[in-house]
Amino acid sequence: MNKKVKLILFLSIILNIVLLSFQLGCGFASSSPEKRIQKKQGKIIAVLSDDKKQLARETFEKLNKIREKKFASFREELKKVKPIIVAPNFDEKVFLAEISNMNDISGNMRNESNAQIAQLLSQLNQTDREKMFNQIEKGLFYPFIIPK
Repeated sequence: MNKKVKLILFLSIILNIVLLSFQLGCGFASSSPEKRIQKKQGKIIAVLSDDKKQLARETFEKLNKIREKKFASFREELKKVKPIIVAPNFDEKVFLAEISNMNDISGNMRNESNAQIAQLLSQLNQTDREKMFNQIEKGLFYPFIIPK
């Protein structure tokens, strides 16, 4: 091959790599955790009967607000833990005390979320509860295949 063909081939490969990395970057940037959660919630709502979809939307909006508040306080606690971790002398007892606050926040968030979901489930009929569970189970393990 002469120099021109080698140069064109080389530039073509470089251009393809740049375009591929641009596509991957755009894909990851548009996939924020909030969007993924909303997408999963939308799939769960879609399987419900029409009269229960609005109820599920309202419940998920409440859950999202609870999570926002709890994550804000979780981040504040995390800021308190950083100086303990990066200190010249690590104090295990102080660290465990601060981490327990974070665990409490996390546990409270789970408890409040579970209460909201229980309230929603109590207002659904058996068919809707089964459809909702199947959708949650399907999305929970994606992309892994769980053997039966």
